[in-house]
Amino acid sequence: MKNNIGDVAKSELGEEKIAVLTAIFKASKGYLSPEMRKSRFRADNPQWMDTLDQIGTDGLFLTLDKDYVNYRVKAYALPIIDDPNRKDRLSGGLSTPCIRFVAVINDAGFKFLTRT
Repeated sequence: MKNNIGDVAKSELGEEKIAVLTAIFKASKGYLSPEMRKSRFRADNPQWMDTLDQIGTDGLFLTLDKDYVNYRVKAYALPIIDDPNRKDRLSGGLSTPCIRFVAVINDAGFKFLTRT
C-alpha cells in the first residue's frame, strides 16, 4: 500500500494536532503565509493549550513570526490540513518555489520522515 506524505503525517500527528492546525489555518489571514494572532487563538481555544505548545516546539508545522505575535502555519502542514482551500495553496500555479516543492513531494507520494 502506497503512503503519501499526508497520510503518514496524519497518522504520526494524531487527530487533535491536525484539528489545531486546521483551526489556525481556517482562522488565518494571509494567502501564502497563513497566520493567526497567538494571543487571540489561545484565548479562544484554551482546550488546545498543551497541543499548541507541542506542535510549536519543533517548528515543523507551526511556528511564530519574528515578533512572537502570530502563529504561522508552515507549508509542510498544508498536505495534512482538512480544508478545501488548502488545495489552492498547494496548486502548481503558486509563485513560491517552496510551496510548489511541497506540492510536488506530496503528489509524488514521498514518505514522511519521522525521528526515532
